[in-house]
Amino acid sequence: MKIPFISMGAIVLISGCTELIEPRASDASQSGMEQVGARFQVLRQNTDAVANYNLLQSRGEIKVLRADDSSLLIMNGVRLIQTVGLGLDLHSYHANVPAAQVQARFEAHYRHVKFQDQVGQLTLICGSQVSQAQPRIIDETCLGEDLKIENSFWFSHDGRRITKSRQWVSDEIGYLVILHP
Repeated sequence: MKIPFISMGAIVLISGCTELIEPRASDASQSGMEQVGARFQVLRQNTDAVANYNLLQSRGEIKVLRADDSSLLIMNGVRLIQTVGLGLDLHSYHANVPAAQVQARFEAHYRHVKFQDQVGQLTLICGSQVSQAQPRIIDETCLGEDLKIENSFWFSHDGRRITKSRQWVSDEIGYLVILHP
């Protein structure tokens, strides 16, 4: 069963209105290379299911990716900010820090579907650090009540863009590993 307010959020973003989640100009250096139709390979880590998502639309830093099963991933730069049609979806993500930027401490807000008619909200305290290995990886750890989320962002060998990310969606879905074109 699809939840109307999530579908409406996706429709609003697809139609070009980004009032629900504002893009941040500071994420610009992390994306913008993809063209409509670009293919993103996505692994759902808890089931090992792999799906190909095509870039359906891009407005500023907001990208809407669609799979053959009509599920959607909505991203701000390289940050996953909403999912639709995967199950108990990520309704929204917000932090005042761009994805893949080293920040000692910041607050992140996740809203996700807990049950078919309930949305849970998590406020987590996060921090990130960069690995010394090549390719460079930024690991982001977020802690909350009985929850630890570990997102990661892999840079290209030249360090100019993100080529892979691992990002948490919800308890049911777990992590998605996204290969960025």
